Amino acid sequence: MQLAGTVIESIDGEPEGAPEEIARAWDEEISRRITDFEAGNTKGIPAEEVFAKIRALIANHGKR
Repeated sequence: MQLAGTVIESIDGEPEGAPEEIARAWDEEISRRITDFEAGNTKGIPAEEVFAKIRALIANHGKR
């Protein structure tokens, strides 16, 4: 969770709201996503595929 927070903060800046409000908002978002997934409204991506894409992005970083 700390990594996700660091990434989000680097994109969006410092989060607004009390830590409890932020945690509650994350809990609601996670619940919404789980519900969507279980209802078949979204599709999961295998972890191996995600990590392969990340490795490729890292390997190609700066090669432009």
